[in-house]
Parts: sequence; C-alpha cells; structure tokens
Amino acid sequence: MIKRETIIEKFSTFLNFTDYDGRIVISWKSNHELLGNMNCLVESDREAKENFWAQYFLKSLKELSQENDNNADRHLFAYLQEMAFWVSQKTRRRFQSFQHRYTWEDFFQIANLAASNPAKLFEKFDPKLGTINGYAQKKLQGIINDIVYQDAEVRGRKYSDWGLLRKLSKNEQKEALLKAGLLEPELQCYLLVLSCFCEIYVPCVKIGIRSLPKPTNQQLEQIAARYNQLKHRLSGSTPQLDKVFDKNHIEAVLETCIKAARKYLTVEVVPIDNPKDIPDSVTNLLDTASQKEEWTQVNSILSKAFNDLPDVAKTMLTLWHGLELTQAEIATLLMDDPNKQYQVARQAKRSYRSLLAPFAQWKLSQAKADLNICLTDDAIARMKEPLDEWLANHCKTCFYSLLTEACNKNIGAEEKRLLQLYYRHKWSEQGLPEVNLKQRLQEILKHCIETTLHIALSSPSPADEIIAAFVEKWLQTIPPEIIE
Repeated sequence: MIKRETIIEKFSTFLNFTDYDGRIVISWKSNHELLGNMNCLVESDREAKENFWAQYFLKSLKELSQENDNNADRHLFAYLQEMAFWVSQKTRRRFQSFQHRYTWEDFFQIANLAASNPAKLFEKFDPKLGTINGYAQKKLQGIINDIVYQDAEVRGRKYSDWGLLRKLSKNEQKEALLKAGLLEPELQCYLLVLSCFCEIYVPCVKIGIRSLPKPTNQQLEQIAARYNQLKHRLSGSTPQLDKVFDKNHIEAVLETCIKAARKYLTVEVVPIDNPKDIPDSVTNLLDTASQKEEWTQVNSILSKAFNDLPDVAKTMLTLWHGLELTQAEIATLLMDDPNKQYQVARQAKRSYRSLLAPFAQWKLSQAKADLNICLTDDAIARMKEPLDEWLANHCKTCFYSLLTEACNKNIGAEEKRLLQLYYRHKWSEQGLPEVNLKQRLQEILKHCIETTLHIALSSPSPADEIIAAFVEKWLQTIPPEIIE
C-alpha cells in the first residue's frame, strides 16, 4: 500500500482493491467531491496541519445535523482508511490461531465498517484525553477483538464435546491437532478417525448437535471398523499407521481431539514483545512506522540499504514490488526463461537479508539491546510482510515520480488540457483513447522502465498489461503540477 503524503489525499481518497490474475492490488481512489472540497479548504488555510483538519471535521460532524451535513463524516471515513488497514494487518498476526477462520481482509471489512460511521465511533471521544488517531486505533482494535472473542466463546459453549467435533471444518480439525502438538504419522491417524466419526456418528435431527451424547459402544466399534477398513489409504508404512484400532483406541483418540478442539477455540493472542532471534519491537516498528515520527529515519535506512543492493537485485525487486510482476514474468524479462523463477526467489531472499540487517541493527542499537542479531529464515518470514509493504511503497513511488517527470517534459498543452478535464471535471475516459493519450502514457512509462532499469522490453511484452494498469491508477491521482 502506497502511503498517502498530502493532507488533501488523506481526507479524499479511499482504499481500492483490484484483482489482477489472482493478485490483490491495493491502490488509492479519489472521490472527486471530497477532493474538490479539500482543495478549497486547504487553499483557505495552507498552514493548517493534518490533526487540525481531523478535529475540524469531527467538530463539524458533532455540531451539524444530518440535514446540514457538509461531508464531514466522509472526510473522516477517508482519513481512517489507513488506520483500518494497519489495525487489520496487526490483528491478523495477533490472532494466528484463527488464520483459517479470519483473513486480514475480513478484519479490514470489520474495521472499515466501523470507520464508515465516525459519529458512532467517536461518540465518547474526549480530545483532552488523547488524539483522534490513538482513540480510533484502540476503538477499531477493540471492535475486532470483541467479534473474535465472541465467535470463539459462542462456538465453544454452543456445542457439546461430540457436537463440536462434527462442527469443526477439516482445516480447523487439522489446525487444532497441530496446535496440540501432534505430528506425522499420528496426525494422519487422528484425522482419519475424525473423518470416520463424522461419517458414522450422525446426530438425530430432533436432538441437534448442541447436546449430543457420547457415542455408544456399538457406534465406537463401527468407527473402529471403518478406520481399519480405510487405514491403507494413509501414506507411508509405520507401526503406528499399520496398527489395528479397537473401540478403546477410538475413544481415546476422540477424547484427545475434543481437548484439542476446546483449546483451539480458546483465543490466544501472540504477545507483542515475544522475542525470537530479532525482538518483535523491530517487526512492529515496520508495521507502525508510517504512523510515527520514526518513519523518516526508518525510510532513510531502508532506502540506503536498497540503493546499496546489486543492480540485478534492485531491478528484480523494483519489477516485483513496483509493477507487481510475477517471479515467472521477471524471469522471462531478465533471463528469457520463465522456468528460472527460482533464481528470482533466491535473489529476493538474499536481498531481504541485506535490507533487514542494517534496519534491525539500528533498531536494536536504539533500544541498547544485544547487537549480535541473527537473521534466521523464521525472523525474515516474520518481517517479510511489513517489508513488502515498504518495498511496494518505495518502488511504486519511484515509478509515479518517473512518470510524472516524463509527462512534464514530453506531453503537450493539448494533452495536459485533456488530463485536466479527466482529473478536474470527471470527463468520461472514453475521450482519452480518441487521441491515444493513454497509449502515449504507457509508452512513456515503458521507456522510463527501460532507461532506468537498463532492460529491453519486447513488443508485446509480459509487462504490457501491468504497465497499462499502472497508468490507469496514476490517472486516478494525477499530480497537480501536471495539469496546472
């Protein structure tokens, strides 16, 4: 996600999620009405800071009736977009045991829905006791937490032990057993027992699954017989897998599964300060740096580390995170062989180590901690997601700047006029292809990529569709200097 820089952007743009061949691309989309309003407001007071406008809109929202609404709620909703995004990302990492039930997109939808009603969200906000950002973060986090806790508690209490085993999905069954410490080959056995249990132990419709009794001895024997009939399907051959189960074995396995299921539905939050190789404070800073003053220093450290990378590494990362090409597409462009994507992945892993080392060293020195850091694969995996966000921001910003600068030098007055109509007056984009302006912009960006990254893009190129999509997003947020 590209970080919004200007006050106008922060109060007039909304997150936009686009699916490109199975990849979710996150961008910012302007609301023309809010954009025009913010342009006028900022023009009236150029010295006003971000926090001033947030308080201004909140005050307007509380003082004005719904009939006299001046878009204050929508400006605040736009402002809270980044907060909802970061809260959802952090929550997903905290509730790791629920990763099969909730994705970060689910958490974002919950947070975004709450943010869409600022009047309710800030109903009890007191500016004397804190900032708008701090209050919103706690409220949104609390709303998500309540839903997760309630879901887990209700599911745990709603069903009897035997009903709960039937209620869990196959993924949840496996996750619960893994969380309980079961490994292969026992894991295969337990999952097969559960499958046979669900097949044989069918509840009576009148009873339902909330108060299911314990299986009878006859049912346990039937489950054992079914298990012994199917165990040849298990992969491998070990004494554990070849063992014949009787009803006592089945009952013991099911009791273990019940305990694992109950524990699985107990919400466990990953502590923020749980140190492994690199303290989580290092990872957390990457998550929250965009909301703090430390962002400038973090950005400087990572930017220098990025510039110090070998040219081929910078090219790969820029194509990957800036244009969002796949590893196979990058391998095709640079090596003329999509099957060499493993080399791209290997180079990316080395680059991540090179980027993270100076950052982690700086953070630990700030905390006066032990400087003998160890960038293990696990440490890199835990820091990969926030680093990917930084790389996307850095590389996309680079392309946005290149395209803006090239347009200033290469497009004429008539083309600027068309952009002005498109940007300022919501002119139908059907008019743009009539003068091949979009194609012209794509050619400009393609030339920038070739000259900056020192690569040759064939025609047609695997990057053509990506370049076209990038230009479309750039058109949504055309820099003012292009059209003035």
